[in-house]
Amino acid sequence: MNRLLIGLLLLSVVGCSRPRAPRETATQGTLLVAVSESHAGLIQAVADEFNATYTTAHVSVQAMSTREAIVSLLTDSVRCVVIDRGLNAEERSAAAAAETRFDEMRIAEDALAVVVHPLTGVDTVSVAGVESILTRRTTDWSEVPGSDVTGPITLVMTDRNSGVYELLQTKFLTTREAFAPTVIGRTQDEVLRYVSGNPGAVGVVSLACFKGGAIVPKRTEVMPSKPVRALSFVGPDSTGQRTTLALHQANVHLGKYPWHYPVYFCFSRERSELAAGFVSFIMAARGQQIVLNWGLVPVTMPVRLVQLT
Repeated sequence: MNRLLIGLLLLSVVGCSRPRAPRETATQGTLLVAVSESHAGLIQAVADEFNATYTTAHVSVQAMSTREAIVSLLTDSVRCVVIDRGLNAEERSAAAAAETRFDEMRIAEDALAVVVHPLTGVDTVSVAGVESILTRRTTDWSEVPGSDVTGPITLVMTDRNSGVYELLQTKFLTTREAFAPTVIGRTQDEVLRYVSGNPGAVGVVSLACFKGGAIVPKRTEVMPSKPVRALSFVGPDSTGQRTTLALHQANVHLGKYPWHYPVYFCFSRERSELAAGFVSFIMAARGQQIVLNWGLVPVTMPVRLVQLT
């Protein structure tokens, strides 16, 4: 028997001895989910529950900016993402060019919180007032109604790759011009920490990020762990009467809080059965209960409204 034949026989024996990787199913396999950083904790909680339920599955979570998550999906670095906005026109064109179809499923309803230090004394703000601060038409606290402080307003936010920035620029503000924060936080949690230590700062973060913070309902109740307050919006109701819209699940669920938006699970069914199984778990009662427990609004189950501010 020549050496080539012997070598081929040895390779066939070695090949036969290797265990085959188990076929991926809706509840079996390994899956990495790229998640907008403000929702990483929520999705990790769901993943932990999913992995405990289906022991042959291993779903892990990687936090990153919204833009980075979408790029990872489009380049096939991950098979699914959880993001705080839908794919924009540029990203849809890239998916079409790659002949890939992505499903975008709403898994929760979130909202943007305008946060300040309690020492400012500010409790409420109009949508126009916030826009004036974001676009730097209002730059001093003396120009803000109800303020107990004066001095320059420090606007702190995440950068242009974040969902917060793009939501403001393309969905919530009347102007589409770019705006420049005074301080750029790498994460929304970093934005919260900056505001908690700087009475002259104002920031914008998601409710998903803010939900673990100390919400200060009254000026005298300053929580030392994270002294930040989410401002309520004021404006006319359907009858023209002035009304206050606080950041809590009732107003988000009913669509009354002006800066609310869906959270999406984006994936390709052709690329991953496990991704389809995981999003089905998120949309089922156990996953939606975790969404509710995190202070967001579920999309597939009745809501017991809990006031957060």
